[in-house]
Amino acid sequence: VRAEGASTEVYTPRDGLPDGTVRSLLRKGPTLWVGTDRGVARCRPDASGLHVQAVVGAGLRVEALAIHAGHLYLGTTTGLFEVREAEVVPHGPSGRVTALASAGGDLYLTRPGRGTYRLQGERLRRLRGDRFAWDLAADGDDLWIAPPPLGIEGVGVEGVVVRLHRVEPDGTVTEKKEREL
Repeated sequence: VRAEGASTEVYTPRDGLPDGTVRSLLRKGPTLWVGTDRGVARCRPDASGLHVQAVVGAGLRVEALAIHAGHLYLGTTTGLFEVREAEVVPHGPSGRVTALASAGGDLYLTRPGRGTYRLQGERLRRLRGDRFAWDLAADGDDLWIAPPPLGIEGVGVEGVVVRLHRVEPDGTVTEKKEREL
């Protein structure tokens, strides 16, 4: 899709993607990582199209992608994985990982129903004051957490409040921004 909104090409498994359902994208330099329901494709987009160079994690449903410490991490329906060369290595306990971000030298992840965690070495540590996040974003050393709206019941609720949280260096989660929609 171009900036003006016009679709230019549609890529499918016929073009080398591991699956037709794309759940996550990550652009790092000239490489575009495409997370699908059956693994991740490493691609090189250019003016002539999208060129799939490799597929890793075949069979994994990839919901989130992040580069941390020079390695690609996959958040999947079965857990967190690190890609080392062509090998996919599991990290931590099993369970769905829906968002990833690298900030301040640590990797952060969300696990539905379990909370937001910081990966320190090989160990996952749950952040204090946080239950779950819809998404994570990193800006240098700052980690931004988008928690689900609080107190929403039923359908057609007006006045939804969007909150963005920041993680302090000691692991404390503080509210930083709030906006009513």
